[in-house]
Amino acid sequence: MIRYRIFYALILILLALFYIYCDSYVPILVIIVFISLTVLSVISTAIASKLINVDTSASHPVLTRGEDSDAQFRIKITNKSFFPVSAVIFRVEFDDMQENGGTQRKLSSTLCARDSRTIYTMVSTVHCAYIRCKVCDMYICDAFGLTCQPVKKGVFTSHMTVMPVMADSCVLGSSPSVSADDSDRYSDVKKGYDPCQVFDVREYADGDDVRKIHWGLSSRYDELIVKEFSQPISDSCVVVIETGIKAETPDQRKSVTDRLMSVFMKLSDELIHSEQMFSVYWYSKQGGKNVCFDVVIHDDVFPAVEGYLSMKFSDELCETLMLTEPLFEGNDKRIYYIYSSGSCDLEMLSRLSEKYIPIDADMIIQQA
Repeated sequence: MIRYRIFYALILILLALFYIYCDSYVPILVIIVFISLTVLSVISTAIASKLINVDTSASHPVLTRGEDSDAQFRIKITNKSFFPVSAVIFRVEFDDMQENGGTQRKLSSTLCARDSRTIYTMVSTVHCAYIRCKVCDMYICDAFGLTCQPVKKGVFTSHMTVMPVMADSCVLGSSPSVSADDSDRYSDVKKGYDPCQVFDVREYADGDDVRKIHWGLSSRYDELIVKEFSQPISDSCVVVIETGIKAETPDQRKSVTDRLMSVFMKLSDELIHSEQMFSVYWYSKQGGKNVCFDVVIHDDVFPAVEGYLSMKFSDELCETLMLTEPLFEGNDKRIYYIYSSGSCDLEMLSRLSEKYIPIDADMIIQQA
């Protein structure tokens, strides 16, 4: 911007010299027109800066690692004023929420009056991640490049989750299923045998048990209606994912995250198929508390993965194992503990995991 101001000043000086050494009013008229256009440009830019709308969104809010290595974000800039904008300049920051730093890019564009423009920007990742795109420090410049007016104060953000690839090997193995007879939760997508909860109603068909007939509805519609019962979901399972992992480099830490999340996705899939509701726990050092997500159906897995990927890891080995153990004292829940043997204190694990069912993510991945 400084060079534009210097160039503008030189033009004015040359016009002034031309007026001094030339016996004509043409230079002064040119100076007046030139300055008037400059003032008009600055005023129109100041007005337009108040009427610029910004909207950011992820092209795909959820992306599976391996399908596409680029996380793409869409930035839509709308000029609602009647003045064209010669340059919109802004900075885009990409933050992996598990990392301490990120990448930045400086972008620019032009905008016609009453027009909008969509800019696509990408960031590459080879690991599963929760990525935040933040648009900040947005300015618009006048046509002469003399001034910059800031756009609305605030930060415009959007997020994208790069999901892990599900592990191929079986995680539960031959573990017996947990009884759901005493559960007070029921499936929303599958009918079952529990008469305490009605899943759906339908017309009577030959062979239906007469004890399932809904007499109230049958009398109202003057035809036999039977009840479909719900499938109870067991809530006797807990999945604990380790966050206290020591790694020499951020890339190694992300590789551990990939393995833990791949195994967690596979374990979740197996538990859901066996009609077992479960809770996911890990310890967040930033919040100083244990984080919990309840999972009943597959859609509940995505918020849990997002929450895990948006939290920074700790360097204290087996931290989650130590700090979640008091939560399960005195109950008979089955507790699955997912960890990485390559970055875990195995002696501490053997000492603290008496009531846990340890699942070595490294071993599961190697068996795939």
